[in-house]
Amino acid sequence: RRPDGTPGFHTNRATKTLIVNNLIGMVRDRAYIERDVMAIDEALAYERKPRGAFGAKDGMHDDILITRAMALAYCAEAYMADIRRKRVAASIEACVHDKPPN
Repeated sequence: RRPDGTPGFHTNRATKTLIVNNLIGMVRDRAYIERDVMAIDEALAYERKPRGAFGAKDGMHDDILITRAMALAYCAEAYMADIRRKRVAASIEACVHDKPPN
């Protein structure tokens, strides 16, 4: 979500690095397996530039790869948010049941 709450994803050097590192980790840990040939081709043509930013090699594209990275980052954030909600709910439930009698 954007800062104003509307759906969207702002891509800049920091967010791109974050989502690409997440994608790299998920592929490395076999938590995500890419099966689309075009996405694999883009991944093979992806690099860290001399100034530290990620991007496709000159003349290549990274649209499919970046959409995958965005989707996986969204899924990871949604998963973590669900875990946090469950922990908060469990804490509240424990407090309610451990309440001293009146």
